[in-house]
Order: sequence, then C-alpha cells, then structure tokens
Amino acid sequence: MPYRLRPAQSVPAVLVTAVLLMVVAIAGCSPSASPAPHRSDRSGQSDTARRTTAAARLSHGLPHDPIPMVLPATGADTRLTVGLGTFGQTVGAAVTARCAQDAGRPRPQGPPPMFVRLGTLPDLDLLERDGFNGGPAPDLPSVLRTTADSASAVPGAASDDGVVRRCAAAGADAVRGLDALVSPLQSKWWNRLDALAARPQVRQVLAELPECLERRHDLRVSSEDDFFALVDSRLARRADDADAFAAEDRELAGAYADCMRPVEAVREPLREKLRERFVAENSHEIAALRAKLGPTMERLEKRHGVSFSFPTLS
Repeated sequence: MPYRLRPAQSVPAVLVTAVLLMVVAIAGCSPSASPAPHRSDRSGQSDTARRTTAAARLSHGLPHDPIPMVLPATGADTRLTVGLGTFGQTVGAAVTARCAQDAGRPRPQGPPPMFVRLGTLPDLDLLERDGFNGGPAPDLPSVLRTTADSASAVPGAASDDGVVRRCAAAGADAVRGLDALVSPLQSKWWNRLDALAARPQVRQVLAELPECLERRHDLRVSSEDDFFALVDSRLARRADDADAFAAEDRELAGAYADCMRPVEAVREPLREKLRERFVAENSHEIAALRAKLGPTMERLEKRHGVSFSFPTLS
C-alpha cells in the first residue's frame, strides 16, 4: 500500500486511474512517476510462505449489508471500502487487458490494482501492524499477473491507436453499472464526513496530536500534515535500503496509530450517528444500493473472473 494516506476516493476516481495506466501501457509509453519504494520482508520466510501469509490477510465474500462498505464510519469499515474501490479498478483493468490481448497487442504494463488507504478514515489497527507501506495485495486475475518480459511494449505504438481507445472504453463500460450505484451516494457521504473536521470536539482532540507525537515518540511536528511531511522526508532517505525503509515505515505508522486513537475515539461515534441520519435521509438510494449492489458485483465476478477481496487483521 502507498505510504502516504490518500483522500477518500469513490469507484470512478480509482477506475479512471486504472484505465489511464492501461492506456499508457498499451500505447507503449511509460508513466513519468517514480516507482514506489521497494518493500521487504525481514522474517526469513520462503517466497511461498510469504505468499501464504499475505493471502491469510485477505478476506473474501460480500457483506450482508453493503452500507459499511459504501458509507464507512470506522477504520474497520474502510477495509471493505478499499476492497470495493480495488474491485472496480481490477475489473476495468482486466477487461482492458483482455481486450488488448484479443487484438493481438501486449498485455498492459503499469502498477497493478492495489488497496489504497483512506486518509479521512485511518484504519489504525492495520497501520500499526503493516505500516504505511505494507500489507497484502488484492487477488488479481491471471491476465493482470504478468512479468515485464511478457508485457513488453510494442515499438512505435501510437498514443492515439484505435485499440487503445476501444480497450479503455471497454474497461470503463464494464464497471459503469457499479459506478452508477456507488459513486453518487458515496460522494455525498465524503462531503458529509469532511464537515466533521469543523466540530469543536474534533478540532480540540486533533490539536493535541503534535504534543502526543513529541511526548511519546520524540517526533517534533506542528500538525497532522506536518507529520506526513516528516514521513515523506524520512522514508525518502531510506529509499535505497529496503530493510531500513520497512523498519522506519512501521515505526512512524505505529507512532501515528498510537496518537490518533484518542482522535478516532471522538470521531467514530460522530461518524456512526451521522451515518444513521444519512441513511434515513437517502432512503430511496439506500434501498437501491441494498437491492442491487451485491448481485451487480457477483455478476462482475463471474463474468470477468475477478474476486472481491479486502484486507483483514486475521
């Protein structure tokens, strides 16, 4: 997972990123962004054992009620939320990749779909265990599990190639129904959550975060944003040493989780009460979500060979 907490994203934002990456790859171009810092496992396990451990940190199966998944109020809820976002991203990427293969083009390159933590709703238990940059990868279909050799770009492929446009459109079309169910409602929910930052009790407890980080962890910062600037700086210095990077990452994430627990103790009850009101105020959309989201995702799983998965503590 990326070590920088990201703003909350609904399905379309994640999907657009995936489709753009696929377009760039099919066209034979390479993104300008630098690669993510390398992760390492210091346990001494074999590759097979590490894959088994990572798989054990995934859960599968749709929740009985989709409300916590679409409208998260707690850190634990966000495990389902990031799973939903990654599911849409994976379906779009898989359809795009198969379209390219069917057209005789190489499999798309680029970063694979991944779980992206939500900065608005930190999952402190997972951060404490995995760090900002650790954790399991989602289940991916075989069409997205490729090596650089098998996915090499075609020399001279043009960025306006008709195959690129057609395959990108196919990927977007595959999740259009899922997007229509989730995105409008979820976007309204993120806006509601943003308003909580102005609550006096939230502002007060967040103002105590720097003091906790300095007193308990000897980290001198002036705000939450300042802390993440410090994270960026420290991890950048460790980028060439995978073991040191992983250790620093876990230490900083542990400090953040420790000092954010009083903040979440205030915010979570507020979010849960807000969600109760939000569900009541949007009863028509909620009824449609409950009736249609599960069957829609099950159809996508069967049709495209994509498994819904999400990170778990077990």
